[in-house]
Amino acid sequence: MSDTQPTVSVIIPTYNRADRVTRAIDSALAQTVPPMEVIVIDDGSTDNTQEVLAAYGDRIHVVYQANAGVSAARNTGLELATGELIALLDSDDIWLPHKLELQLQVFALDEDLDRAIVLVHSNARSFYPDGSTHSDDFAYHLVPPFYDPDGRNDVVLDTELGPNPDTADKSIPIQVADIAKALFFGGQMLNSSVVLRRSAMEKTHGFDGSMNNAAEEYELFTRVCEFGFSARMMTITTLYATGGDDHLRHNTVAMASSMLEILRRVEERHDLEAHYSATDIAAHWQNWRRWQGAVLMQTGDGKGARAALWHAFQDGRKVGITNLTCLVYWLVAWLPVPLINSLKKLRGGDREI
Repeated sequence: MSDTQPTVSVIIPTYNRADRVTRAIDSALAQTVPPMEVIVIDDGSTDNTQEVLAAYGDRIHVVYQANAGVSAARNTGLELATGELIALLDSDDIWLPHKLELQLQVFALDEDLDRAIVLVHSNARSFYPDGSTHSDDFAYHLVPPFYDPDGRNDVVLDTELGPNPDTADKSIPIQVADIAKALFFGGQMLNSSVVLRRSAMEKTHGFDGSMNNAAEEYELFTRVCEFGFSARMMTITTLYATGGDDHLRHNTVAMASSMLEILRRVEERHDLEAHYSATDIAAHWQNWRRWQGAVLMQTGDGKGARAALWHAFQDGRKVGITNLTCLVYWLVAWLPVPLINSLKKLRGGDREI
């Protein structure tokens, strides 16, 4: 293992979060292995964010730009970053103190591999606006990122590090794999837990603004993973804000559209049927198109909903899957929106219809 650790640049985009951005910045500055630089991009805030950031002086590098969206803000940060590794941090999330120290240990594991580790991510725990945390280790480790139904995903290293001084974990399972093609099936990677190798990032040309600020991180990760291995740390390093009213993930229509475009791009880059069954591939397409149809239905776009749901139904028929839910949703999408909303309330409010 090399005695010289790679340098880390932290990129924090923010917009009108003067009341929250300090907790993200403070958690980056408090790392047991400090980053080389913390770059904060104020994407045209209209609150007192500038005043809050100015108080940090030269401890952070602040860039002010006209509002252009989170992808453009992150790309500004990437252009300025000089570290060998790029650590992403959303302006309302928090890192635990040993996060970077542990992730640097994971990157060092690739000295014995034939390709570089280009992405390291970890588990996370959510917290609410009042500061309380979720009772369980939340979401981002419940769905494995290494989709491997037939044992054909290329896991190249199973090992352990540890302990994690920030949690009760005495050891940290680490799995290193080539997941570029497997990301078609999804992989829960919380943006603020991810550290990327800059050399791989430069080959991707950054975040794609055409994603409408929905799933743009995941789209980037699918491209970064084309250039090396991904490593998953099964321990919590990051606290993830949830329940706020300004989160882009609430734009479910844009999210559904972006995810379908990401699936198309990954499928275009890989011969998926050489690795996975046609049934698995079709079922995944069907699930996403069904969800797109459901969210379009909720917004009153009956025509768009019917097109998505009929496409979903046909996806399954090609491989012998009969999904009556898609057909039922398609029929419901012909109903007036007030009636659909009434049906939704009868079924439990937050359900798809």
